[in-house]
Amino acid sequence: MSIVWEWRWNGWMATTKEESEMIEITTLGEMMDEMCRIDALPEPERKQEAMAFMTAYRAENQYADANIGYLTGYTDTQRMARLQELFEVSHPIFGSAIPTPQEAFEKGMAS
Repeated sequence: MSIVWEWRWNGWMATTKEESEMIEITTLGEMMDEMCRIDALPEPERKQEAMAFMTAYRAENQYADANIGYLTGYTDTQRMARLQELFEVSHPIFGSAIPTPQEAFEKGMAS
């Protein structure tokens, strides 16, 4: 399935070429759900969809990489690394490193 992404005034909309199905993304939870849906696709479709998504998002939002990178921090360490590689992003505070709870607390207090 190939998805065409476009920004609408009220959030992201995606249309699949085969089904003309609309996917609306207006919350961070919906964004995370879509990231995980793309992550579950088989290769090479997985990488193609991730890059199509990021290309559209970057064109509309200068903080696209930071936003997606930040969301990866809400997942377990294995998925965090996999999503960062897939979407070619890093966490805006931690980079691609996995911090200990103490390191995360200290960086958060310093921000």
